[in-house]
Amino acid sequence: MGNDSSKSKNGPSSKASNVLASLKPGPSSSLIQRHLDTAKKSRSLTLKGLNLKTIPKELEEVAPLLRSLDLSQNRIIQLPQFFGTFEILKQLHLNANVLTSIPNELGNLKKLEILVLSNNNLIELPVALVGCTNLTTLKNLSQMRLVK
Repeated sequence: MGNDSSKSKNGPSSKASNVLASLKPGPSSSLIQRHLDTAKKSRSLTLKGLNLKTIPKELEEVAPLLRSLDLSQNRIIQLPQFFGTFEILKQLHLNANVLTSIPNELGNLKKLEILVLSNNNLIELPVALVGCTNLTTLKNLSQMRLVK
């Protein structure tokens, strides 16, 4: 029994060490999973400032549930096509990343009201955004180089 309890003590502390070690270069998958589990209940997901370079594939599993998504202050270069499946999303915060384009699939977000794109490297906005018929706020397009 003593061996079992010592294994239990080593297990979580070992996991905690792994999580802390992996947070420096980017978030661990267990940290992302905890955020996703919370998002399933709250319908809001914040992965702000986690040094993400890509969007975690696991995000697709909560896409039909989310009303708010904050991916700001990361190093995201590109959004995956599955972003068009966030059917009830009302707020999308993508500011302070390194996005150069926005996929046309974002035009499928009929309930989107707020889109924040400031401080990215966007060259243009997709015409498909006209499909976002509830979009009332397109915040701060600062540092956007529009090419004619």
